[in-house]
Amino acid sequence: MIRVGNRKIVGKLAVRSFYADRTRNIIAVIAIALTGLLFTSLFTMGAGMVKSMQRADMILSGGEGHARINYMTESEYTTISNHPLINQIAYCRKLSDSVDNGSLIKRHTEFWYYDDIGLKYGFVEPTSGHKPQAENEIITDTMTLEMLGVPQKLGSHIKLDFTVHNKKVTRDFVLAGWWKSYPGVQTGTILASQAYVQAHLDELKSTYSYDRAETGTISGIIKFAGTENIEKDLEKVVADSGFSMDTKAPNLIKSLHFPGTQLYKYRD
Repeated sequence: MIRVGNRKIVGKLAVRSFYADRTRNIIAVIAIALTGLLFTSLFTMGAGMVKSMQRADMILSGGEGHARINYMTESEYTTISNHPLINQIAYCRKLSDSVDNGSLIKRHTEFWYYDDIGLKYGFVEPTSGHKPQAENEIITDTMTLEMLGVPQKLGSHIKLDFTVHNKKVTRDFVLAGWWKSYPGVQTGTILASQAYVQAHLDELKSTYSYDRAETGTISGIIKFAGTENIEKDLEKVVADSGFSMDTKAPNLIKSLHFPGTQLYKYRD
């Protein structure tokens, strides 16, 4: 009975103390709530920043895939892509040696065709408009549009100057869509359609093996079924496909490591 009585007295004293310093206590409660909100916000922002940095690393290293092989011919791409260890592979074809518009001189810009997997893995799916379909349709990032002086408006006219196998070319295109440029990415990307590739197959033959012209070369962004043995899987794909990582071999494939494993094929 004494303990119960004590508890009642303590309770009454606590209530009286709270009302006696009501303003101070309310401020303390608000401060505690704001502190909790602040830490929650910081945690959320931190997680978002980490995710953004990881995404930026993948973008800068060449895409979302586990590996990338550059400078392939059509037949080499077919050989590589048919390997059973490969779960998915993007088809990305270089459409020019360089983009030469004077307004883009301060920002290196490249002209490509990407298939649907390439659009996804390269983080270049249009957020406005649609992927290019007609021969004269292109999509690009917002920074490239800004530097070209082209409004973000579907159907806007774009004149591109570029080099194909050391030959200067100028062609007219229309804007089919665009995506927001990623912070930290210093390279602009312009993408054309499959119809464009088919219409210009003669000029898109790869001659990289003897003159280093990048027009027509194919890059494959690769994803394996899992991530446990990427390097071993990659080595097996290369060897089984008839290529080598020996720096003195004529069919050299050189491996470079980034946030994601990447391959670049060189012919010396």
